[in-house]
Amino acid sequence: MFYHFIISGNEIVRRFRHDAKKAYGLTEGGPQVLVSPRKGVRKQGSAGLPIPGCQVRIVSTDGQERDLPAGEVGELWVKNPGVAKGYWNLPEVTKERITPDGWLKTGDLARLDEDGYGYIVGRKDDMIIIGGENAYPKEIEDILLRHPDVADVCVVAMRHEIKGKVPAAFVVKRPGSTLDEQEVKTFFLQHGPAYAHPRKVIFLEQLPLSGTGKIDKAALAKMLEEKG
Repeated sequence: MFYHFIISGNEIVRRFRHDAKKAYGLTEGGPQVLVSPRKGVRKQGSAGLPIPGCQVRIVSTDGQERDLPAGEVGELWVKNPGVAKGYWNLPEVTKERITPDGWLKTGDLARLDEDGYGYIVGRKDDMIIIGGENAYPKEIEDILLRHPDVADVCVVAMRHEIKGKVPAAFVVKRPGSTLDEQEVKTFFLQHGPAYAHPRKVIFLEQLPLSGTGKIDKAALAKMLEEKG
């Protein structure tokens, strides 16, 4: 009898909302970096603790590359014996992403709590700066997924005359739901920071997927432009 299944990819948890033991890793980073403990405390939304032999840092994205204290969001850096030596035939990428002393700059934004548990909040390139405030699509999506009528959601940046960029949400409703745009916005405002609420909500039958099976954010951004 099987007691544990290892499944790669966040989409399983997002789509089926199964009570999964979360973890985090990347091919060039070990590959395993963080994992929720089999025994002991599992924290809601956390990818867990660094595995033995793995060091992690949260580093500022302001160009100064400062180590940040617990609770602050920055880029996740990883160092362990499994970190790649470089990217094949890509010396410039290797120089940009792997430091001389072996730290891998993952490109993922994260924070650590006081107990050392890691929380992945999104990709560095996906961060939306809203009038000086940083918003992270994954955190917005996680809040919207708490709504019982939301089956799936993806948040992308939308141009705004005053704020520069603001979030827009593509939502897949559960069958039979009468959920509308205002309900989605109100729900977020009740559970998340006002500055990060989605300014536009577009309902789809399903989210488009790329060739690798991930949500095609480029297609959604193009759709958003076409809708104006």
